[in-house]
Amino acid sequence: MRLYIVVLVSLVLATGAVAETKKPTVLVCNFETAGGAKTYLSESTAKMLMTALTYVGDYKVISEDKQIKLMESIGKKAGANISKSEAVGAAETAGSKYVVTGKITKDDKYYTVTVNFIETATGDVKETRSSRHKYQRNISKSIDDIVGLTE
Repeated sequence: MRLYIVVLVSLVLATGAVAETKKPTVLVCNFETAGGAKTYLSESTAKMLMTALTYVGDYKVISEDKQIKLMESIGKKAGANISKSEAVGAAETAGSKYVVTGKITKDDKYYTVTVNFIETATGDVKETRSSRHKYQRNISKSIDDIVGLTE
């Protein structure tokens, strides 16, 4: 009986380890800003999204350190905004299945956060998600909405 339990636990742990490695890797780029949205929101919103995606656990998120090296490899400073083609190229270099780009737009008192999940292999947008909230302080709520942390 003990041997059966040991084998069963080993299988469960091994299966979990395999599932862990099969998570798609994602590169999260800084967000564009438009309207009255302040440019400093670009990097902070990307970091919020990285944290949320890591928390949800559906993706393996490329670390900030690796992102800095990727930016340098394409001749950009850390934190700089990059084009879609540059983002796809950087994601390809990192071996990432997806690159995530985003935009924060302010109109009147509302902030809209839009996120695009782009397949690195094709450059096609796989999915677009957005959320709109009143006030800048609610951008984190928009990120939670986008990744499914709110009801």
